[in-house]
Amino acid sequence: MIRISCKNERFTYDMYHIVKSFLPDAEISQKVDPEQELLIEMTAEEEPDLEEQACDKKVRWTFFHCREAEIADISEKREQKRYINKKLYQTLVKRPEKNMHGGI
Repeated sequence: MIRISCKNERFTYDMYHIVKSFLPDAEISQKVDPEQELLIEMTAEEEPDLEEQACDKKVRWTFFHCREAEIADISEKREQKRYINKKLYQTLVKRPEKNMHGGI
């Protein structure tokens, strides 16, 4: 499960489709929270692969985030989106192959 949380709605569409292009089998949820600290935060959640132990807990980690300060100097909204999209793409390209294509 991948959770995409954005401070405003204008980033959700692109974020969803970029993640889906790398992880087509992943379940993705989205939310808009105008009061969250980060502009965008993406977390992944999975059940641990423990052969000998039964575990009810899931492991969650943030694999992408963007703060408003990162785009503060970019005046055009189109360029802000381009910057964020490129940052997400570069993050996903660097992920280990075992976590790609539904492995999260």
